[in-house]
Amino acid sequence: MTNKLPPGQFETEKWPVLHQGDVYEFNEKTWRFKLFGEVAEEKTFTYSDVMDLPKTTSTINMHCVTTWSKFGTAFEGIALREL
Repeated sequence: MTNKLPPGQFETEKWPVLHQGDVYEFNEKTWRFKLFGEVAEEKTFTYSDVMDLPKTTSTINMHCVTTWSKFGTAFEGIALREL
């Protein structure tokens, strides 16, 4: 992966503020994720169920329309195919 800065972008080392207003208060005991619609079987997952799924890590370069770029950003999560 090359760290090439696109025209008009500037590199940042930190994350900009990406929200406005209150931050959601998370309660892992009551949180649920429901998978429904065009699926073979409707399922509801608890937070623990989701955290037990295999995780994937991707490292990407981000280039935002607001002109900042951040190189080598790692994300970890559950691939949709695991659900």
